[in-house]
Amino acid sequence: MKALACTRETARCEFWTREEEYLRPECCTAHLQELLFFTEELLTKHGIVHWLDYGSLLGAARRQELIPWDSDVDFGVLLPDLEKLRALDGEISSAGYVLDMQDPCVSRINYSRRNTQHVDLYPWFEEAGLLKMRWPNATPERWAFPRRYLDGLGRVELCGRRFPAPSPVDEFLANYRYGPDYRTPRRPREAEEYQQTVGMARIENTVRSFVARRRQIMAFERNLVALHDALASTALDGRYWIIGGLLIGWAREGRILPHDSHDADFGFFRQDRERFLSATPALIGAGFEPLYKYVDNHGEPVEYKFRKDGATFDFFEHVPTESGTRCTFFGILHHGGTRVPTEMVSMVPAYGLAPMDFLGRTWRKPDDHEGYMTAIYGDWRVPNPDHDYQTDDRSILERRPWTGEWQWQP
Repeated sequence: MKALACTRETARCEFWTREEEYLRPECCTAHLQELLFFTEELLTKHGIVHWLDYGSLLGAARRQELIPWDSDVDFGVLLPDLEKLRALDGEISSAGYVLDMQDPCVSRINYSRRNTQHVDLYPWFEEAGLLKMRWPNATPERWAFPRRYLDGLGRVELCGRRFPAPSPVDEFLANYRYGPDYRTPRRPREAEEYQQTVGMARIENTVRSFVARRRQIMAFERNLVALHDALASTALDGRYWIIGGLLIGWAREGRILPHDSHDADFGFFRQDRERFLSATPALIGAGFEPLYKYVDNHGEPVEYKFRKDGATFDFFEHVPTESGTRCTFFGILHHGGTRVPTEMVSMVPAYGLAPMDFLGRTWRKPDDHEGYMTAIYGDWRVPNPDHDYQTDDRSILERRPWTGEWQWQP
């Protein structure tokens, strides 16, 4: 499934990866509340023990609201439940959010790939009657509390809903979080300290982000080459092609687009489905984990998703017709405040395949790749960070609620 981009209404506050937006914690409070509600419903539905913690619990105890200058939502979970959480990646992705479990000390549910507003899920493990965290250099004085606070979870109100919380919550906050005066906001002092350190934080964040992104791109490049080489000895060789952001990056800049190093899209024709399925063992053998097979409302499998090193690799079935080439994909649209899984059918002019050289390998692409991308993106030569494939894709013929399936047991 393609990554969910920001909506046009929220585009100006969507880009939290930009330093100036990240330093505006009053921005996009609605997104945090949306994540708060979604996460609570998800964890409850799947029986994952959880509780509000840190700033979110503090806001609930003080005024039953998110603290205005808090930039995320905090939950505690139990370490053994992390595998349950990992298994929900597909459900989270289908809802339009992004699960990030790369950090062993904290898992996150991000609002989208571009908007890194998030819910933090801190895993705790029990040892000698204490709940402890795997945080580096964690000390018992700050990063541990008695198990009894979770034995009978209480409830606190936040943003008009009730959430589980350590009980008694006042004692917990006073003894194991913020001290006996926790009800007194310390924003003025916090703001002063914040302003004093923000310059250094910007530098550190910029360097850290650059290094992390460069490593991600290098890993993505290696995995693309590994995918190519794995399929080179299969019946699918020469019968699949590059589409999406990967094709734009090659055509416009001759490289992987820096912001698009977490998702690669490929196409193959429906008549080659058996070739594709026979090639999946080669992909699995090369380390690509099969995740989901998306089935459309007519019962046809139309998209197959793999994962490796945190990036996803999607193969979309394409169907030649008299009118052009049809493709089906999925997303989440908003209707009256409700997130609706949506099936989208697109049509582009018919095309053949031509070779393209990229990353030291020869791939396939639409022979008229300029016309193909124009049919989808319009002026694809001009970067458009606000592009939302769900609303801006010019090739979409129909959008309808999706009632299909997405499980895959290869």
